[in-house]
Amino acid sequence: MSGIQHLREKFGLTQQQLAVYLGVARSHLAMAEKATRSLPTSALLKLAVLEKSLHSKIPYPTPQLQELQHADAARIGRYVKKCMVMIAEQKNKLAALETNYQQCQQVMLAIGCLHRQLPPGDAGKKERLWLELLEKQTLEKIKTCSYAGQVILQLRISALEQEVAQAARMLF
Repeated sequence: MSGIQHLREKFGLTQQQLAVYLGVARSHLAMAEKATRSLPTSALLKLAVLEKSLHSKIPYPTPQLQELQHADAARIGRYVKKCMVMIAEQKNKLAALETNYQQCQQVMLAIGCLHRQLPPGDAGKKERLWLELLEKQTLEKIKTCSYAGQVILQLRISALEQEVAQAARMLF
């Protein structure tokens, strides 16, 4: 176990929390813990402060740890808000897709009924051309609001909801 990892675990921090405090990416911190990459000087200085507080008689939580927890909570709170906005947008898109898809299905049924009611030959030629154009337009619209598109949006919503749940667990 590296010194960075030991320090992080001593304070009960996740890699993400420590990375935010140090001002580096979580992946950068993970590589530093494995000694495959070094941290910038500014991050090393912050680590030194944490290390010093670990060995001193300063009661927990240290001001540095409080700062870290506060900054992390604020960042997570902003992320949760952003996710909630995205969830609402995706749900609105999904509702619109579902409505459009149902409307397209109704139009296609109506087109089929109207086709059967048209008189044969030249008498219904103009109406037949109009129905074919409407059918073509409706089929194009169905492509944009297909069931597959709805499933993709549902998956995005589910993923965002899981992100929010995970972030909430980090806060509490």
